[in-house]
Amino acid sequence: MEKLKRKKNKSEKEISEVKEKSEPKQKKEKSVALSKEEKKAKKEKSASASETKAVEKASNEKDKSKKISWNPFSKDNMYALKIWFQGLKSEFNKIIWPTKPQLLAYTVVVLATLISVSIYLFFLGKIFEFFFKQAGIV
Repeated sequence: MEKLKRKKNKSEKEISEVKEKSEPKQKKEKSVALSKEEKKAKKEKSASASETKAVEKASNEKDKSKKISWNPFSKDNMYALKIWFQGLKSEFNKIIWPTKPQLLAYTVVVLATLISVSIYLFFLGKIFEFFFKQAGIV
């Protein structure tokens, strides 16, 4: 349970970080015109940043390919299975089972419906059979 709480706290932190980034930032002071050397340095930094993004993207694609072949018996996924079964157990405990009188009443309703629909279809079949015999089809 502690691990689930940690995950929840971690996801809440991520949500708050995204909210902070999406909020409009205060106006920054106007920057002074950059010299040619500073512009070159800035371009180099952006180029190296794009290279690192490409490397990260390639590694993410490798990770995705690993995630596609899901082995439920690996150590990482055993924890996921454990969490899944804990969730299943908690959901199973939320089920409200019918009492004995409710179950009896539901059973009677189902049987009465079954019998009435069966009788209706039987007579409907006999009526069609009669009309088909009169028409000479059967």
